[in-house]
Amino acid sequence: MLRSLTLTHFTGDLHMLLHQISQFSLSINSLHIRSSTRISADGFRVLGKKMKTLKSLTCSSVASPTVADLLLISECLPFLEELEIGSFRLRYSNKGRLI
Repeated sequence: MLRSLTLTHFTGDLHMLLHQISQFSLSINSLHIRSSTRISADGFRVLGKKMKTLKSLTCSSVASPTVADLLLISECLPFLEELEIGSFRLRYSNKGRLI
């Protein structure tokens, strides 16, 4: 069963792609988006509603995430335990505390 998904060299509409991924009944634990330099608010909202198993998200090409980006992701994907955006990495304990 597919548990991890890495998107590299994707140059299309990230919102549309995340929406399409959310339509499948996948139990993905880890999503790594390498090619997008921005956060897709609508895409993460759709993904968060459908994929409750997502524990790790990496957006390695986002160079300068904003506080608004972090708040958006935490709001849309409340089950995340690990978040890496560019050079920033956050991990949460199983009790929801930042470690």
